[in-house]
Amino acid sequence: MTIITFSQEQAEQIRSATDAVKFVDPTGVVLGHFDVKSQTTTKSKSPFSREEIEERRKQKGGKPLSEILARLREMQ
Repeated sequence: MTIITFSQEQAEQIRSATDAVKFVDPTGVVLGHFDVKSQTTTKSKSPFSREEIEERRKQKGGKPLSEILARLREMQ
């Protein structure tokens, strides 16, 4: 994991944010996003609508977990 240390001023900006924070370089290129976590415990909101979730549940495909785990064990 890469750790980036912010200046005191930058850290204060991030701490005082009440919404998502977008990190950009000096030219404006987006480097990443940060979701501010509340001091109180709250339930996070899914980025997917209920309709999207239900549609994905209906999709078939993929492999059973047991097959995936067996393959991972073979790779060790």
